[in-house]
Amino acid sequence: MRSLNSNSGQAGPVIKLRVVLQDRTSRHYFHSAKQWTPDIQKATDFKQTYLALEFAGLLNQADLDIVLTFGDPKYDFRIAVPNRAPPDAIPSY
Repeated sequence: MRSLNSNSGQAGPVIKLRVVLQDRTSRHYFHSAKQWTPDIQKATDFKQTYLALEFAGLLNQADLDIVLTFGDPKYDFRIAVPNRAPPDAIPSY
């Protein structure tokens, strides 16, 4: 698959963005319920950072990163998922 390079009008490679979750401790990627994989290619692609963040909240697991991967690890971009405070730690007003 190729796309047009907007600057030159010539065909260039298409860059495929994937949005995955990674456990910082094990370095494994989320694959499916209770299943993590060391292979980023087998990781679930959430397509959007918002969906990955929402799902990470459902996992209620510390030390997760959202990884935006472009096929070459040197271009990966990591976003730390903030740990959620337990419900009793949230002040009520």
